[in-house]
Amino acid sequence: MKKLVLMVMPYGILCLLVLLISLIWWPAEGGWVQLTNSWIGLFFVCSFCAIFLFQEDIYHFLEKNSIITFFASSGSLQKNKNLPEIVKDNQKFQEIVSGTVMAWMEKINLEKEEKKLHEADISQFLEQYKNTRQESIKWLFLFADNFLVQHSKDFLYEIYERHYVTEQVVQEIAAEMVIDEVELETILEILRYLKFIKRQEEEVIITETGSAYCTYLEQTVYKK
Repeated sequence: MKKLVLMVMPYGILCLLVLLISLIWWPAEGGWVQLTNSWIGLFFVCSFCAIFLFQEDIYHFLEKNSIITFFASSGSLQKNKNLPEIVKDNQKFQEIVSGTVMAWMEKINLEKEEKKLHEADISQFLEQYKNTRQESIKWLFLFADNFLVQHSKDFLYEIYERHYVTEQVVQEIAAEMVIDEVELETILEILRYLKFIKRQEEEVIITETGSAYCTYLEQTVYKK
């Protein structure tokens, strides 16, 4: 949607400009015929052709220009989305769910699994673990789909394409995407919390889970 607006904008500005000029220098005789044969008509045709020929360059200019900040400000920012404190505190979260029916049922199921677990049931147990793990990953991806704003996903994908990046490259990516320092720190923090990235010395590395999520994005958000 943003790209469409930026692509159409130069044509809209040109039409408004020509309309304004036409109102000021409207020919006394001849009407539209005289107008289209005047320098105004020539100006419109030449300007339209120039915009058409260089529309990709104009789009990239507008995208990197400060005008993009105006559009971005009306959208969602990662720094405006906060994880609930209860989710961050594992102990407190466990205390809350420990008295629920879900926790009680989980305890019973674990006791049943312990009784069943012997050598003959290892393959079945591993298959069950695999299915449970797959379900938890699906819910993690679903959560990320809804919680992460678009440029957070784009930022993660930029790291994914490089596998690992230095702090300097992180800053360069942020500059290209017009992300300020506060928003950048918020994005890195939430991506680390979701275990999509990790820091190793002075490098930011995408994890196996983060790589899998980017593959998932290629089949959904970025699918062409």
